[in-house]
Amino acid sequence: MSKLWSLFELYELTQFMRQKNDLKFAEALLRFANGNTTDEDDAMFESRQLSILNIPEDITIPDATAIALKNITVDNYNATCLSKDFSEGCDSPAIDMVSTSFNKPVTQKELKYFQTKTYQKHKDFHLNFWLK
Repeated sequence: MSKLWSLFELYELTQFMRQKNDLKFAEALLRFANGNTTDEDDAMFESRQLSILNIPEDITIPDATAIALKNITVDNYNATCLSKDFSEGCDSPAIDMVSTSFNKPVTQKELKYFQTKTYQKHKDFHLNFWLK
């Protein structure tokens, strides 16, 4: 097991934190993820599709929850949203490094693991922020 795990603490959540004010939707999302939706769940999801509501797909709704079947769809959607120029921005270069305090096989194993993650596929990450 990686030495990194010793740096973390486990906190068990006893309630839904996302959509915590909409228990019906949160439970439907769980059933959706497990492939066990009810007819009522399906009707609710269908009633919220942008195409059915005649809302153009390039319109974003700030508080809406986007649901996708594949991670690559989510990655592309997030990259599109983050690339929109909502404000003045700045470049803040960052370099990811792996601590050399681990032995070489452990370091290589950790690097290989993180290289498989989809968020590594974006070479440029633009963060928009607003000053108030």
